[in-house]
Amino acid sequence: MKVTDIKLFKVVNAASKCKANGFVTFDGALKVKFMLMEGPTGLFVTFPAEKYTDKQGQEKWSKHVELVDKGFTAEVNQAVLAAYQGNAQSQGSSGEPSSQVT
Repeated sequence: MKVTDIKLFKVVNAASKCKANGFVTFDGALKVKFMLMEGPTGLFVTFPAEKYTDKQGQEKWSKHVELVDKGFTAEVNQAVLAAYQGNAQSQGSSGEPSSQVT
């Protein structure tokens, strides 16, 4: 699977841990919403999840999308970070993902 498109919308509120949100498209066939968050070790991409309470009363998160392959996860993170930092190039013969930042 390859990242073929990124639509990114920067968050204006500097105090927010969410720095951007948008959509990433895989192989031109699957479009998934994401958020670019700031954590203790830097920026990272997170996908939709829903908070719920389990039978023991513990709050947990249920992921709607989970990237299982660590190499692919790193590739998606790098592509989104490049788009956020304004370094992404339009898709060309090199196979780089196209991106649109708002």
